[in-house]
Amino acid sequence: MIVWKIKPTEVKMCVGKEEYVDASLITKDHLFQLMNLMFSEDKKTFELSNDEDFDVLKNTVLREIVVQINKALKEFYDNVENQKNTIERKFPSLQ
Repeated sequence: MIVWKIKPTEVKMCVGKEEYVDASLITKDHLFQLMNLMFSEDKKTFELSNDEDFDVLKNTVLREIVVQINKALKEFYDNVENQKNTIERKFPSLQ
């Protein structure tokens, strides 16, 4: 799943399977939805952009905002497996 759809005049973020929202309209709920998907889906499913991919954006303020969001998402994405392991250790499944 491609997380960002980037064009010179707009950028959209994935908030669900095949559901995208304009970056200027992203809310904390949208971020939560995406992070929940990252946590619950197979890690190889997601394709995050590099910071350089956003260089095509003409609006410099929007570019800086989405770059910061992307960095936070990458950090979360890189730690998903550790987070899952921590949760499984603290809350083992009941059988």
